[in-house]
Amino acid sequence: MRPHRLFSIDSIDIAHDAATASVAATTLLAVALASALHRLGSLDAAVGTVWVAYVAGSAAALMIGAHRDRRSAMRAGNRTVSSAWRVAFSAAAGIGWGSAGLHATAVADAHAQIAVAMATLAVVAAAAPHFSPSTPALLAFVLPATAPGVVAAALSPHAAPRAIAPTLFGIAALAAIVALLAHRMFIRHARLQSDAERRADALQRDRDAAVQRAVDLRRQKLRAEAANLAKSRLLAAASHDLRQPSHALGVLVGALRGVPMPADGQRLLQQIELSTRALDTLFGALLDVSRLDAGVVEVHRRPFAIDTVLARVCNEYLLDASAKGLRLSRVPCRAIVDSDPVLIERVVRNLVSNAVRYTDVGRIVVGCRYRGARIAIEIRDTGRGIPRDQLELVFREYYRVDGAASDHDGGFGLGLAIVRRLVALLGCRLSVRSEPGRGSCFVVSVPRARTAGRVRRHAARAAAFVVVVDNTRAVRDAIARRLARWGYDTLSACSADEAIDRLSRCTARPSVFVSALHLQGTETGIDVIDRLRAEYNLAIPALLIGDASDTAPLADANGCLLLNRPIENGQLRVAIAKLVAAGAPAEAVKAVVAIDD
Repeated sequence: MRPHRLFSIDSIDIAHDAATASVAATTLLAVALASALHRLGSLDAAVGTVWVAYVAGSAAALMIGAHRDRRSAMRAGNRTVSSAWRVAFSAAAGIGWGSAGLHATAVADAHAQIAVAMATLAVVAAAAPHFSPSTPALLAFVLPATAPGVVAAALSPHAAPRAIAPTLFGIAALAAIVALLAHRMFIRHARLQSDAERRADALQRDRDAAVQRAVDLRRQKLRAEAANLAKSRLLAAASHDLRQPSHALGVLVGALRGVPMPADGQRLLQQIELSTRALDTLFGALLDVSRLDAGVVEVHRRPFAIDTVLARVCNEYLLDASAKGLRLSRVPCRAIVDSDPVLIERVVRNLVSNAVRYTDVGRIVVGCRYRGARIAIEIRDTGRGIPRDQLELVFREYYRVDGAASDHDGGFGLGLAIVRRLVALLGCRLSVRSEPGRGSCFVVSVPRARTAGRVRRHAARAAAFVVVVDNTRAVRDAIARRLARWGYDTLSACSADEAIDRLSRCTARPSVFVSALHLQGTETGIDVIDRLRAEYNLAIPALLIGDASDTAPLADANGCLLLNRPIENGQLRVAIAKLVAAGAPAEAVKAVVAIDD
């Protein structure tokens, strides 16, 4: 909005607000002046009455015009106004007061001239707010009101008017200055208001733009998160199909082991085998991250002995630590925690694996500390350490501490990223303290369990992930209930395909497979065991349940334990415990069972 446009708009309001007061003040002052001049004998009563009526009428005309301007502006919605009427009526009002000065000079009465001059100054000062928005109106009033009296006094043939002329001129000049100062103050106020409104409009536009940008960014963020979640869910759902080529490559490499070849070929085959294992490990880690991001990993909380998990993980990495000359020790702990044993074991395994990988000399200590209602699981090492400015960065995907990227230690920078996601999923707390060259200490805070008696009795048995597959629902449910009573977690399926599909949504690696020897169609229990083992590239212990006519050599040839029906609870319980104790360490405490009639 342009400043002069704003002056026209505000002049309507100012003129209207000051008009009523100006009319009243001008009329009263005119009456007082006429009365004073009449008492001094300088003004006839009839002439005074006419003069007062003229002054009051011109002031009233200004008030009526201001009121009409405001009303028409509000009705039309356009507050611009022509100042011609205001200039005309202002000049008329000024002439009325100027005529009083001429009359006082004509009668050659010094007292009358001073009275008229003071009254004129008062009128100009009082009317200044009314005329200040419009310079033409201001000049049209001030000049006719003051100049005639001063000029007439200066040119008067009488000595008294000429003597008082300088005083009248000073009074007139003062009146004009007061009016001009009022006009200048109004202009400054109008400009400040214009600038304030312009800046307010600019700020509002900036705010609206910022709000719109925030909405757009949030919308883009939601789209990106949805796309990322869809990607993660796709990878999680397709994990079995995606891993098949890697598994097939591992099988082919294993088959080549039995093919005679020169020493150079054997060394090349060994490198291929190492690369295949690294690829499978990396692929597994990527799929774990995808499953966690997709939210398909379920949490099954229950009380369990944390020392069982720590012991199993330490035993698993004992040989790796010894091969590097490291001392891996565990401080026994009788604490019972309330969490998911499968996921907690995965957290501890990743942390211990990192400690072994990045410790070149010294020792690694795994243990627990009581922290009120929580248990702090600590993994300490004397390894390379982490700089303070990288303590948060190490939990990002593919991030490795400076210098580690050049080491051929098999790390991919995903272990701690998985740990962070698992800890968040479990609602636990994760912290790390480290000093370069002196080692690190990772701490996972887990809630303590309220009751511990039953957990301690079954702690030793809750150390395996057993798989049960049976196309007869009643049979597999019965076995799953037995295992649950003995302290195992169970996962059951009707076929190898269903078992593989359910395992693809689980971060744990089974410890024991249990399957019926004879299944529906052409699929056999041996086929199930082979397919499940191929999923993990490990000879995971397995139990086959057959009929009375089945012989042990059939199962032994495939590295399985055979039990013939009918099976007593004691037999099944001992067989599971034996396989758990003799088998490779597992990543979970669950049971997957596949059994047929």
